[in-house]
Amino acid sequence: MAKRSANDSKTIVFLHPDLGIGGAERLVVDAAVGLQKRGHKIVIFTSHCDPGHCFDEARDGTLDVRVRGNTVVPPSILGRFSILCAILRQLHLILQIYFTSELRDLRPDAYFVDQLSAGLPLLQYLHPQGRIFFYCHFPDLLLAQGRQKWWKRVYRIPFDFWEQWSMSFADAIAVNSNFTKGVVSRTWPALVRQRELCIVYPCVDTKTKEKKPDEKPLWNGMKFVLSINRFERKKDIALAIKAFAGLSKQKRAGVRLAVAGGGAS
Repeated sequence: MAKRSANDSKTIVFLHPDLGIGGAERLVVDAAVGLQKRGHKIVIFTSHCDPGHCFDEARDGTLDVRVRGNTVVPPSILGRFSILCAILRQLHLILQIYFTSELRDLRPDAYFVDQLSAGLPLLQYLHPQGRIFFYCHFPDLLLAQGRQKWWKRVYRIPFDFWEQWSMSFADAIAVNSNFTKGVVSRTWPALVRQRELCIVYPCVDTKTKEKKPDEKPLWNGMKFVLSINRFERKKDIALAIKAFAGLSKQKRAGVRLAVAGGGAS
């Protein structure tokens, strides 16, 4: 596809909490690279990016990745208050790039923000000219664990409210599947009445690896059930195992279950 002319080129700033290795990070990197190949100027701001634990494009110079907002608030306090720390780190990042004139020098036409919407009101206030695109992977309030404890439910009230309210400051909101669209619609019906949700599926690299002459296909025609996730509770990897076990003996014959992943990033 031909690149856009200089007149059509836009400056797009990405804001992502932690540019490690995961599905959300893969989507962000793919979106950034794709837009960059179309002739746009792309800058990714993040509160954390470990060169030893990130995708190649984030460390080999393909993308302009800048770590900001990581000098005041830690990712968590004694392993707790991670959502509070994440919000404060995002606000710190936005304020830092604003007051150090990085935003003014870049003059972004648009922002791509995902995972955390808390800073959208501040971003709109500081730079109302920039259009905001928010990508919702899944409502954070449904991922929070330990809600059976009353103090945890009370603690989460302001954050759950802030998540819905802050998302309303986006000019456009996208979700990663029709399933997530249904979950978001049921979780925040008032938000969906104000904003139409569009579905943007994560990219898939369709380039096939060059096969050696004597190399057999990995599955060699075998049917399989595949689950690729981080090995952590909220991914519910047990669901794939239960689904496989729920197949009848006839349907399970000749089918392989493969569970792949890694530790939490």
